[in-house]
Amino acid sequence: MAGEILGVENVPWTLVSARIGGNTLDLSSYEPFKFIFGDTLIYGDDGCNSYSGLVGVTGEFIVVHLVRLTELACNGVTTFDPPTLEGRWRFQITATSFTMEKGDTVLFFATRFSNPVLSSAFVDKKWSLEYSNDTGFATLHKHGFVLTLKMTQRREFSIDYYVPPMVGIHPNNSEGGAFGIGDRGAINFYVSNFSYQSADMDLWDDWGFVRDMTESDYFQFTGGGFTLWRGSAGVRYEFSLDQR
Repeated sequence: MAGEILGVENVPWTLVSARIGGNTLDLSSYEPFKFIFGDTLIYGDDGCNSYSGLVGVTGEFIVVHLVRLTELACNGVTTFDPPTLEGRWRFQITATSFTMEKGDTVLFFATRFSNPVLSSAFVDKKWSLEYSNDTGFATLHKHGFVLTLKMTQRREFSIDYYVPPMVGIHPNNSEGGAFGIGDRGAINFYVSNFSYQSADMDLWDDWGFVRDMTESDYFQFTGGGFTLWRGSAGVRYEFSLDQR
């Protein structure tokens, strides 16, 4: 499994430098280009379209084969081309950097979210949202909706949203993907999959609420509680251990 072999399973990587054909790209004008290893898979997005594929590691080489790429119109933005990842690359990796080299092409990725989570006491538990100063929380609480968060030792997360009378039995909507933690309580969520049955838009924009929550950039764990902070907006999400 590539992610396990490299020691970076489900870590989000961002392209920070690219040299192609001897020319260095000015990535400051590009949308962020990201990828994640998971088992034998690689997936990510270019800031507009998403992609996924297969990945294998042999010695100092990594082989990437893309099998899916969405084709949304990306008007007005500049994106890095995902098929560039295709092929057999020589690589070097550290806890915070990942370099791929093939001929005259060199791609340099970085991450701030590769800290180990195996010993973290908040993983492999289900947390229930108890309070948020996000404006959507009042509606969630008023109608008895329940939102839970679970993070695993493999840096995977799932967010489930329950509607009465199915609370704790079957989620109405779900989102999941990878997460990483960094120094000083930094956290990053990367959404890669979702199951969406109904929006309940007449009561609550649950889709927007969850997406805003996954934009959180800091966390605090106190033993009995887990809090996410979306610092740029001053919004917090307070969880307690789910007893259902």
